[in-house]
Amino acid sequence: MPLRKQSLIDQVEAALAAEIATGKWREILPGLRSLANELQVSVPTLSAAIDRLVSKGALTSQGGRKRFRIQNSRAALQPSLKGGERILIITPLGGVSALNKVTANVVQGINRDMNRRGWLVNYAEVDFFDAKSTRRKWDDLITGNKVSLIIIVFGREVIGKWALSTGLPVCFLGGNAGDLPIPVIAVDISKVIEDALERLIRLGHRNFFIPLGVIHPTLVAKMHAAYSVTLSKHGLNFNQTIQMPVSTTRNPETLWRAMDCAWEQSEKPTALIFLDWNTCVAGTSYLAAKGLRIPDDISVVILANENSSEWFRPHLAHYTFPENDFIKAVSAWTQSKGYNRDKLLQHMLKTFNPGKSLAPLKRLNEVKS
Repeated sequence: MPLRKQSLIDQVEAALAAEIATGKWREILPGLRSLANELQVSVPTLSAAIDRLVSKGALTSQGGRKRFRIQNSRAALQPSLKGGERILIITPLGGVSALNKVTANVVQGINRDMNRRGWLVNYAEVDFFDAKSTRRKWDDLITGNKVSLIIIVFGREVIGKWALSTGLPVCFLGGNAGDLPIPVIAVDISKVIEDALERLIRLGHRNFFIPLGVIHPTLVAKMHAAYSVTLSKHGLNFNQTIQMPVSTTRNPETLWRAMDCAWEQSEKPTALIFLDWNTCVAGTSYLAAKGLRIPDDISVVILANENSSEWFRPHLAHYTFPENDFIKAVSAWTQSKGYNRDKLLQHMLKTFNPGKSLAPLKRLNEVKS
């Protein structure tokens, strides 16, 4: 794998990191001379790159024979950046302006933080949500641009595989990396759903509706598991297909049909949990069409509070994403420092605001009276 110009040691380090991350060598690196020949570099240059990976904890020395054992494949992909280098932020089609308000704020905050530290920021919109395999044209995103680091917003496995193949450090800001050795900076939304359910159950609610919309199958499985565990713990019956529906299209009509199905059941929902503002708008419009009042007839929680929701009446019970914590976590990662993903979750859970959209479940005789 011949290397392009720039800092040769940087290029060798990135190439080794990519090969380690993809599992090319299971336990021990090849000998220095054979590896230097493969990379088409000198042994001293290779040794300097290996020393960096040793300092990161990715490799350990095997003594005087100059053999190196692979210790931590994830550590190999941690960036070691200096001011003046270029960062590539990849977003889905539509760019930053098409992201939800919370994510857009985080991305803009990352941009400001990197600019203050002397880094240049490039943006690229890539249609990777529906891609089945990596695409050659993605290579154009880094060719000639001297990119040092890649951040992918709402990343998916297919673009993660491409990013690893570049040999550059990469992380996801939200999304799902599957089994790829890519750090994902995100809050575990399934845990937030568990917290919201526990709050509603304490108010006496037993039947819920939580539309998941279009999300990654792995995330669907996690949320379904969180739902079933929480309800089973309280001895409650549930039907995930009806109470926690997924969708293949981002269309309010699809949500309304799913809500029709839920309201056709003998036990109708008494509490709704919405993951985002768009779903909340469509869902509460359905409630209004049915003549259901919040919170007199039904309680509502939204997980991702946005500025627009401040106009909603009654004020919705909500959590607030810790935007500054996300920015700090990305900043720490770019400096090869650790960050605590559980800390992001705990900070978010502490932001719960009951608003005016929650009420204890009314018993049937109270409704009739």
